[in-house]
Amino acid sequence: MWVRVPPGVQIKRKGYIMILTFISLTENAVIERDFCDLYAIEIDGKRVFCVADGESEDNTLFRNFNDVYKLEDILSTVYEAGVAGKRLEIEHKEVTEY
Repeated sequence: MWVRVPPGVQIKRKGYIMILTFISLTENAVIERDFCDLYAIEIDGKRVFCVADGESEDNTLFRNFNDVYKLEDILSTVYEAGVAGKRLEIEHKEVTEY
């Protein structure tokens, strides 16, 4: 069975598990960055999605938030992995920088 993967991402063969990691900044990191936050998603350790606050003129879908256009491929990748029998493992991480 074929799995649709966003460009540049390869699914690791860690048994039959797909690891989906949601990443955000720690509270202190957000404060240090003048309350600019970020949110990222990794599939098997490869970043496939990242949006981050920035200057107000950059906070548009065509700049800082353009990864929203990857959501269809990401959802399809996760769905197809499930159809192929892969177990989904979800992790949440807070980081100080990304």
